[in-house]
Amino acid sequence: MKSKFLIIFLSGLFLFGCDYEFREKPQVNENANTAQGNQTANNQTYTGGNSDKTAGNSNSAELDPNTPLILAGTSEIRTIPCGGREVEVVEDSTANSYTLTGECKKLTVDGVSNKINVEKVGEISVKGTSNEVTYSEGIDGNKPKITKTGVSTEVFSLKELEKKKAAESK
Repeated sequence: MKSKFLIIFLSGLFLFGCDYEFREKPQVNENANTAQGNQTANNQTYTGGNSDKTAGNSNSAELDPNTPLILAGTSEIRTIPCGGREVEVVEDSTANSYTLTGECKKLTVDGVSNKINVEKVGEISVKGTSNEVTYSEGIDGNKPKITKTGVSTEVFSLKELEKKKAAESK
């Protein structure tokens, strides 16, 4: 009994000395139909889950536009309502395909090989590696403010993409 206590105590002391932080176990988000989520005071995060699912509540009128949506996943295919929120695809995200419906205040994309289709957006910031964003239109008919950094990042309007495909097919 004493040896178990000693092992646990020394392990704790070691982890404390290394500034190890224990992560909170992700909680199931009550607003998510099919995604596991982690709800904090300032953001909403969707991680994990099966492909071809819809994250979030399908009624975007119930979404809080002051709550940023943080997307973190690998090889996910999702359709998510923006509801006027800011959306961030984080650095750990890899090979995802997200379709964002409705109006997004701002879209920030990081990570590797993510493909994002967004219906309406006010501002787009793309970084990371091989990320691609396609938008249908800007908010209020204006072109969104676009910032691109990183390696092989691309941002297209749907109209530009259709013109490019038509020119290539001739």
